[in-house]
Amino acid sequence: MKKRCLLIALSVLFCLNVGLLPAMANDLDLDVSLGVGDLIDDPEEPDGPLPYDLNKDGSVDVNDTLLLIRYVIGEHTADDPTPFDINGDGIADVLDAIALLKHIFDPGL
Repeated sequence: MKKRCLLIALSVLFCLNVGLLPAMANDLDLDVSLGVGDLIDDPEEPDGPLPYDLNKDGSVDVNDTLLLIRYVIGEHTADDPTPFDINGDGIADVLDAIALLKHIFDPGL
């Protein structure tokens, strides 16, 4: 099951990387044009670190999901694994990558 979820997440990331998702969204009449402003209610700078900004670049985007996947498959280490547990189940796994992708593309979920 984990391999299948990872394959799905990687497929979505591939589509994003080569620009297929926006093209597919146009065919389906969906809006996938989210920016950082769509992810934060307050347009001013947040008081603390931005939630889910795993690479600490000031935005929550697909690059954070890529870092999470690298952590899950053991290519990235962290002193504190807590930020990688997006869904709060106590384990950082591919389900967290899927949850982060959902958050990026539909912050209301």
